[in-house]
Amino acid sequence: MRAIHWIRSRQESEELSYWLSIVSYNPKDRSFSNRMYLFYLVVFFSIWWFMVLLWFANTGANLLALLFPGAEGSAAVGLELGVLLIWFLTFMIQSLRRSPVAFSEEDATLVCQMPLKPRTLVLRWSAMPWVKSLIPFLLLAIALGFSLAEVSFRMEGVLEPDFFNYVIRGLRAAVVIIPVHLAVFALTWANGVWLMGHQRRGLAWVFPILNTVWAGIPLLLGILTSFGVILPGFLDPISRLLPNVLWAGFGIGNLGSVLLVSSLVGLLTVLCMVLSAARFSASRAAQETQDQMTNRDLRRYGFSDQVRERKNQKRLGTSRRARWQPGWTGAAAFIWKDMLETSRSINTSYLYNLLTFLGVGLGLVFIPNLAGRIILILTWALQASKFLTGRLREDLANWVTLRQLPLEPETIILTDIALASGLMVLVGLMGMLGGGALSGEFPLGEILSLPGMIASVVGVSAWTIFKHSKVDLLLVGRAPGTTEFSVLIAALCAGIPVVINSLLPGLMGDIFGLLASIFIGRSALMAAVKAFQTIE
Repeated sequence: MRAIHWIRSRQESEELSYWLSIVSYNPKDRSFSNRMYLFYLVVFFSIWWFMVLLWFANTGANLLALLFPGAEGSAAVGLELGVLLIWFLTFMIQSLRRSPVAFSEEDATLVCQMPLKPRTLVLRWSAMPWVKSLIPFLLLAIALGFSLAEVSFRMEGVLEPDFFNYVIRGLRAAVVIIPVHLAVFALTWANGVWLMGHQRRGLAWVFPILNTVWAGIPLLLGILTSFGVILPGFLDPISRLLPNVLWAGFGIGNLGSVLLVSSLVGLLTVLCMVLSAARFSASRAAQETQDQMTNRDLRRYGFSDQVRERKNQKRLGTSRRARWQPGWTGAAAFIWKDMLETSRSINTSYLYNLLTFLGVGLGLVFIPNLAGRIILILTWALQASKFLTGRLREDLANWVTLRQLPLEPETIILTDIALASGLMVLVGLMGMLGGGALSGEFPLGEILSLPGMIASVVGVSAWTIFKHSKVDLLLVGRAPGTTEFSVLIAALCAGIPVVINSLLPGLMGDIFGLLASIFIGRSALMAAVKAFQTIE
């Protein structure tokens, strides 16, 4: 146990040093000035986080009072349980697919080859992941505690609430969530190590299924009860179990007895996790989590593109075959490649980008003033520049293969941006047409100018990427990205048609806006093609 603790404590100190390095603090420096800097960081971030949580409290109180008048407390409990349920299911799926205990490459040679007790190893390795996953729930609980405090102060007519009253209510909500989160966390780890130890065979799935049902049903019933859903009487004790625990954190109920019972339950689930690790294999866990730890290290050192490429390669592996394999050649084959990669790389971030573009289309309808539209176009250009050039940068990272293709530079660029640009046009048109249907006014000028605006953004972004590309870096798979200056230029080029449509309403403005978008978009794409030809 002492050897395991020594190894893990060094890793935890390195983890802490990594996060402290973000604020330029070196824990190894024992000088007086460095300690004073640490004191400054603690004071600064304590005040900063408190002010941020107070802002969320004010916003949260307004939303709770608007959406759930008279039932703000129940809504806060239901929201907290809902977030916990989503996290539980997500973390549970990950734990069932691979070992929750992750080992780095150094651990695979140093720890996994040693005759260590598996239960002790799992218990000691679970501390840091638990703390890291607990922090968001603590912040959520404190924010909700502040929000309910704000609601109660408004109802009582308190104009200047006491600072310590805020702190006490936030800490009560945070203390209660700790044993609840511990129980859920330990349960997911118990399922993961049990299933991995039994090599994920048939009957081994009974234990994690029962545990998931045992934890998921009270969470789900608690959410339904908190939002006012009437359940059968025999489900009432189960449905009120977790809400009563969280209510104690919000000031209703005996906090001491609730903490005692919930802490005992949390410790029992930790004991269940330890007992489930009897057949845990550290070597097998290292094999299952090797890619995960490699991606984490690459992301920490700034190689996010390599992480994305590794994930895409894994997703595009030979384990999945295309149902339809057309015999296209030339540019059509290039488009088919992009379609195949895009269909297999759709994730939350991809859908978020599409939703953002849909919102921008709606905003161009409902935001009539020019200043608001300029801010909207700037936000849109920032998202669009990365979205449109993502596939282009991935192909640039495969420079040797790209240069051997029998295609003209303009064909390569147009085929690489065709699918993403088409999706942006489609989603933007859906937003503007949907907004027009709701408001009764269709923005004809923006609809006509949209393809040219997209061409302007992708042309400027591609030109920037090609200008910053170096062959020696492309050969090792490192393609540059867009810059803040290029985003501003892209937003300026895309915003010119919008400005024309705003200053010249009517058919004349629509025509001039369309002509401007075509001219700027074509010029930007031609500049990108020339920049591609001069990559050195």
